[in-house]
Amino acid sequence: MKLIFDPLQWHSCKATDWQSCSENANCYAYALNNPHYHWAVPGLGYIKSLPQKYFASFNEYFKNVSLTEYRECIINGAIADGLISTADQTDKEGYYLVALRFNADPINFDFDWWRKDDDGTWSHKDGWHEPTNMDAKGKPVLDPRLIEDATYPVFASFFLVPRKGILLTKQFNLAKSNCIIIHGCPSDKEKAMNPETRTYDKHWIPWTKQKLTAIGIRTETPLMPNPWNPNYDEFKKVFDQLPISEQTVLIGHSCGCTFLVRWLGDTKRSIQKLILVAPWKIRPESDPLEIAFYTNPIDVSIPHRVKSIIMFTADNEADDGKAGLSMFHQILGGEVINLVGRGHYTLKDMGTEQFPELVDAVLK
Repeated sequence: MKLIFDPLQWHSCKATDWQSCSENANCYAYALNNPHYHWAVPGLGYIKSLPQKYFASFNEYFKNVSLTEYRECIINGAIADGLISTADQTDKEGYYLVALRFNADPINFDFDWWRKDDDGTWSHKDGWHEPTNMDAKGKPVLDPRLIEDATYPVFASFFLVPRKGILLTKQFNLAKSNCIIIHGCPSDKEKAMNPETRTYDKHWIPWTKQKLTAIGIRTETPLMPNPWNPNYDEFKKVFDQLPISEQTVLIGHSCGCTFLVRWLGDTKRSIQKLILVAPWKIRPESDPLEIAFYTNPIDVSIPHRVKSIIMFTADNEADDGKAGLSMFHQILGGEVINLVGRGHYTLKDMGTEQFPELVDAVLK
């Protein structure tokens, strides 16, 4: 791939018609050297849209996110797309350099990407404007760290981009995604009733919520009623109050998986993704309510209404847990991720509250 400064190959709009100009490409599409990506957002894909509509959706997506969290989201999104963060301008065979800058507005977030062309100068395309390789004083840009730019004053990082190109496969959706995590069911009622000693709503759940929220995905972790003696109808009353759409990601842990699968079967709802972490289906106790909770049939039509299904298990998971996963996977299919030493994915088994593989699965 050659990096040549050629404004004519890029979609640009005029100041008089930019609001109605649909043929466009922004700075990230320019940095990736692909005008067909139009309005592209690191980690979130791309969309062909009228500028005003894109700006509105972008602002809504990052609403209630701090400036620090927003910047972290953009940087992590670029890395997830395949860019490699690097400390300086050192060239590497098979790659070309880009640079990321941010504005400083704590409310209206924005970013600006620059690209190092083959002649050694840097160029960029600010939104709907034409590309330029000059700074505000009309001089060629040789180091994007030294640009005096009042709009984007904060330099973030250099990145390496493969010259073979970056493939963005998903589209930035105007309907905002959200995530709901349903915790597991504790066996110790007395311990679970005390907010200071209970663990069933902890483990990796708060950490995951923090990470997803930081990248603009609204995440809720409701407390289900009396989970030490789970009752499907009582769980459902709480769950039905939550916002669920075709863009929703549902995550269950242990018995939370059983509830989500049954709920999807009962309601016939369509969602974006279902992630089952250490799913539990077998319960030897003879309590009628528990038997009813754990032994309900699995609806074979769920895979037709869920775009992606992912299941996490571990090499040292209990035999009943492995058997439960097998029952779910046999009917639902999907991807099984088997990690080493995670047990039943509790804090005790994992030894950490961090679960980056789950965050990756949500964004995948």
